[in-house]
Amino acid sequence: MLKEITFVAILLLTATAWAGDAEKIALSDEILSEAQNLFRQTHKNVYAHQNTKDQMIESLASLKALVHAYEMQLNIKIVPPPPAEPNPPVVLQPDAPPPPTYLGLTSPAKDSNSVYYTDQRTRKIPYQKIRVEHTSGDAYVRMHTITVISTSGRQYEFNVGGGKFYLGDGYEVDLARPEFISEIRVHIQHQTGGLRITGLPAPIPAQLPTVIDLGTTSAADDGYATLNTRDIYRNVKFRKLQLKNTGGEEYIRCYTVQINTFTNESITITTPQTKVRPGETLEIDLPHPVQIRSLSAHVQHRTTGLQVQGIR
Repeated sequence: MLKEITFVAILLLTATAWAGDAEKIALSDEILSEAQNLFRQTHKNVYAHQNTKDQMIESLASLKALVHAYEMQLNIKIVPPPPAEPNPPVVLQPDAPPPPTYLGLTSPAKDSNSVYYTDQRTRKIPYQKIRVEHTSGDAYVRMHTITVISTSGRQYEFNVGGGKFYLGDGYEVDLARPEFISEIRVHIQHQTGGLRITGLPAPIPAQLPTVIDLGTTSAADDGYATLNTRDIYRNVKFRKLQLKNTGGEEYIRCYTVQINTFTNESITITTPQTKVRPGETLEIDLPHPVQIRSLSAHVQHRTTGLQVQGIR
């Protein structure tokens, strides 16, 4: 009799454990489904300008209830961490590349092509990289090829290889040149509710004047006044330089100017040894247009620095 009671008790405990595991699996599936629903409603609201605020509020409430039920299953209460110290704002340098931008979602598909067509906003942006991310549908999909078609009809086809891409996984492709995009086609295996497409815009070329202030050299006294150019100007070819004496002794003489270029060329120019007083400018013609990495001017007497201007 005791053995029978013990056997029944073990069965009841096992059934209870199995029931708890099944409940956790069901709850996690519902949390994932509701999170994807919130994702879709948010993108409709932000990018398609649809009024989905009520659906978003309802989805948030459902998510909170599901998470609370999951906490009860685990017999825990998740305490949010204390607020972190505010980080100082990130200051982007003028020549920093722009951040990736969201283009949209491809069409739902199963064992076929999932397609995205650009709209009036995204068609006007030249992109140099495209990222395709699996965000909804089956637990994973296999991506075989990604085809990017430009507005001029140029096609780029990338063989992804058919590897597994789980939810949240993505694949990034580099275009051979910045392109205005008309269409993106992704051949997949299994089912997707839409692949998330983001792109890295190509840097906008700087609108530069003919005469550009490259900076001021270091001070010098019977020695070399040097200057390293800034990144934003290193791709610009200059045909002429102007060196303005900012101050120092009554005058200086400039013997030579050595220029280092991005093609590893070193150009040494012998200058007229005329007196250059504070506020006066010495103009130098370069033998051919060059991209300047750095320059060094050999001067006699003391200068607080030479203000360098490049002429394109």
